[in-house]
Amino acid sequence: RIVTAVALAAANVWMQLASDPARARLALEAVLEAEPEHEEALALLGEAARASGDAALLHATLVRAAKVSSDP
Repeated sequence: RIVTAVALAAANVWMQLASDPARARLALEAVLEAEPEHEEALALLGEAARASGDAALLHATLVRAAKVSSDP
């Protein structure tokens, strides 16, 4: 779980401070490989997809997030 926390923190830094959604995406994909239903990682991946203009990834991520959402 420490690796997950570090990867999420790195993704936030790359998104917010470095404006680098591609690097954020790499960190988030590592989290999601280990924990496919990680809601925070899915939300951040959606933000990264939106920021990079990747409509296909954004759509796929939103669909995936909706399937695992704990908020009915």
